[in-house]
This record gives sequence, structure tokens and C-alpha cells, in this order.
Amino acid sequence: MSDPRSPSRQRLVEGSMLTAGVIVVLALYAMVNYLALRHYERFDWTASELYSLSEKTKNVIAGVDRDVETIIFLSPGSEVYDQVDELLSRYQAANPRITKRVVDPVRNPLEARQLSEQHGVERMNVVVVASGDDRRVIEESDLVEYDFSGAQFGQAPSIKAFKGEQLITSAILELIEDKKPKVLLLAGHGEASLDGGAQGRGLRAAEELLGKDNVALETWSSLGQSAVPADADLIIVAGPTARFLEPEIALFDDYLKGGGRMLFLLDPTFSENGDRMLELGLEEWLRSYGVELDLDVVIDPAQRLPLYGPETIFTSDYGFHPIVEPLAQTQTPVLLPLARSVRKAEDAPAAYEISELVKTSDQAWGETDLKTTPAKPDGDDPTGPLPLGLAVAFDLGTDDATAADDEPADDESADDESADDEPAAGDRPAAEEPAADGEDGGDEAEVEATPRQGRLVVYGDYDFASDAQVINGANAALLLNTLNWLIEREQLLAIPPRQPEQARLLLSQSELYSLYVLTLLLMPGAAIVAGILVYLRRRR
Repeated sequence: MSDPRSPSRQRLVEGSMLTAGVIVVLALYAMVNYLALRHYERFDWTASELYSLSEKTKNVIAGVDRDVETIIFLSPGSEVYDQVDELLSRYQAANPRITKRVVDPVRNPLEARQLSEQHGVERMNVVVVASGDDRRVIEESDLVEYDFSGAQFGQAPSIKAFKGEQLITSAILELIEDKKPKVLLLAGHGEASLDGGAQGRGLRAAEELLGKDNVALETWSSLGQSAVPADADLIIVAGPTARFLEPEIALFDDYLKGGGRMLFLLDPTFSENGDRMLELGLEEWLRSYGVELDLDVVIDPAQRLPLYGPETIFTSDYGFHPIVEPLAQTQTPVLLPLARSVRKAEDAPAAYEISELVKTSDQAWGETDLKTTPAKPDGDDPTGPLPLGLAVAFDLGTDDATAADDEPADDESADDESADDEPAAGDRPAAEEPAADGEDGGDEAEVEATPRQGRLVVYGDYDFASDAQVINGANAALLLNTLNWLIEREQLLAIPPRQPEQARLLLSQSELYSLYVLTLLLMPGAAIVAGILVYLRRRR
């Protein structure tokens, strides 16, 4: 009979126990993975819940009934790569019909080129959201808001807010609803067209800035129309030279007061012999919105470029508005070749938010006497600083006309008649959101949709937005910011931007030295000493 304490017996027992332990560990591992698969959960430990989806996004994702592919055309070195990658992983986890694909244009240029050709992407550093033959392209620069406050001290800009969830959810919602923001380019009054002919006065660059895949840009004439198309999100009036008719102005008025958006790029218009300026018929109507459109040519001798005349404005003086906030922080100038002043009217409606966008220096004036040369200021000319652009915003129901429309009708037949009419563009509701099964929970449920506003932007120059000039200075940024604010693409669901955590550890020189000694000398030294002691003990 073998001795139970024999070495062979002990080795058998130890081997059996080791085998049993391995089996138990593997069984526990399999059970944990099975439970994790059946009860999948992701955790967000950031204080601002940067990687948590809002209730509104969850409702949209729950309604996705078709395959949606998201492609990240970002290199891992991008500032927003980690945030976008993690965010899209949560979209994918919430609905398996949403897939994520990461393409590194630097390491895999061939794959990036193939996918860019497949999805019609003309440049890298974008996020593509595609479904079937339709897609939305989100620029890397649109995913974040930067803080440029330290630029004057030589500091690099820091990320102030991450808007990835806003833009990606909006793109998914547009895809599943087969909806693109529709922008109408007005025609019929000598306005610039997309191509613009030989002088570089087209708006093809503006279309490229917005992205062909993100908006539907069409030419439209208001002459003879009874209403603006109901699906119009924005009307651009670019450089008109002919006078507008009263029925057209009434059309614009109904559209704006119903929550429409309009952009006016109004060059100075001259008579045939160039001795006086012509009215466009918009002056009185714009004044009712608090915009005073002056019949002048702005001269600014303090802000001029070499080889250019004083009528060419090169300025970095901005107002306080989301459109120009990034430009004001970096003091990047814009170039306006020939402009008229656009001022806030003295009798502007108090309920309207009217903001100056671009301004001249205090040495500028608006030349109204075009017959006298050289130009010099006189008592009739408005003096600087002169605004060259205004932004107007008002909540629906803040004006008398809209308030009257909101009152219940006394005549029951009037209600029936209006119900039978097709809604005009101004009466269209704000973007609909998928209904939740129950009450939203958490702080995100507290966020209400932004009330629909009428929005109007008027610049006293068109040339800065033309194909020939948009590449100069910050012209492209000014135009793109204006279009995005008017279309309000990123606010489709009123999902708030997330504030990324940027924790910094500031150490003094002595603390850095102590950390150096601890990590490079004491800790390795302790490990070496412990190893020597163990070696000497085993030698005994």
C-alpha cells in the first residue's frame, strides 16, 4: 500500500486540485461572459456623462428600422477620435442595426480611398452617417466648440463642448425620415446663381461648405407664387439688383413670422450712370424687423489693405453673437470688397433680439453723395463704427400679427376653411421627435425642445460670400456659421453639448523633483533590494 505522503501521491493530489481549480475558473469565466452577453451594460464614469446617450437619442435609436452605417474617417491622433469612437459604440450597442467602422486615412490610405469614393467623401477628417444611397457628412471641426480665450497668450485652443451626439442623432433622424434641410436660392431679381458665370460671383463654394450630402440647394423664384414651399428651411437672397414687388414682400413676411429663416446678402445697387443708389423695395419691410438698410457705400480708411481702395473693408471687429463668436476670439478678419451699412433701426421691436455681427472702425462713414470725388464725410453721412451685418431672432407670437393669428376664431366656418388649406412654409411645425413609451427620466428629460424662432440675417455685401472672395480671410467661416445658425441643424433635437473633462495636475518644481526621485530611483531601488533579500534568503 502506497504511502499517502509519498511524493508521487502528493503530486497527483496537487495536479488534481490544480486541474479542478482551472476548471472552476473557466466555468466562472464562461458564466460571467454568458451573463454579460445576456445583460449587456456600459458605464460612464465621467462627471459630465460625456459618453451617455440622452433620452431623446435613445428614442430616435429605438425607431431605427433600417441599416445605418457610421464611418469614422479620423486618425487616432485626432482630438475628438476617442469621444466619437466611444459615442458611436454606444449607438451600436443600443441598436444592432447601427454599425460602426473606423478608417485611419494615414495607416490605411487604400481603404480610406475606396470608402471615400463609395460614399462620395471629398476630404478626410469627417464622420459619415449613411443608410442606403443617402448619407450625411459631419466635419471634424463641427463636432466640437473651441475656447480661443488663451490664443492671445500663445496658448492652443481647448475644447469647450462636444456636439457629437447632437449632430449624429440629427443625421440619423434625417436619414430615417428621408429629410434634408432644403435651402432655396432666390432668383428673378438679378441675384447670383450657383454657377455665377465668369466673374466668380457664384455660390458653388457655399454649397461645398454646407456639403452636398447634407442639404438640398435649389433655385426658386418668388414671382407669381402664393406661398413659400412648405419644406423650405432657408431662403438665400444673394446680390439682387432689381426691385421686389409688394406681393413678394408679403410672401417673405408670412414666411418669417411663421418661423422661417432668410439670409439677405445685399450689395449697394447703383443707377445706370452710377451717381446714386437704388432702393430694392425691401427697406421699409426690413425696418419693421429692426433692420435699417442704408443707401450708402461704406468707406473705412483705418482698415484698408495695400493696393485696395478704402471702400474695401478688412475688419476683425465683431459683435456678440454665436455666428461671430469664434472669429472674435481669434480676431480673424473678414474681407468685404464693397459694402453698405446695415444698422439697427431706432424703432426696432423690443421683443426682437437684434445683434451686430461685423463692424467697421470708428473712422468709417457711409458715403451717400456718389457724385463728389474724392469721397469725404459730410453731415448727412452715418459715421462709424458702422455695422455691416445684423442678426435678428424672435420667438413666434412676439409680434402683433402672430399674436392675432393665435387668438381663437369667432367664426366656426373660418376654422373649417383653414383646416382644409394646405399649410404654408411658415406654418410648418418644428421637427418631430419619436415619442417615448413613458415619461423621460433623468436630467436629460428636463431639456425641452428649443422654441421655434423666426431668424433673419442681413449683410450689406454679397461679394464676401461669392466664389471669388469666400476663400479670403475668415469669409468662409463667417458664411458657414451664418448658414448653420439659420438652418439650426445642430439644434434639431435640442440635445445639449457635453462639457469634456479637462482635468490638469499642476506641480511645482520641487514636487516634480520628488516625483522624479520616487518613480525613477526609490521604486526601482526597492524592487532591486527586495530581489536581493529574497535571493540571499533562499541561499541559506
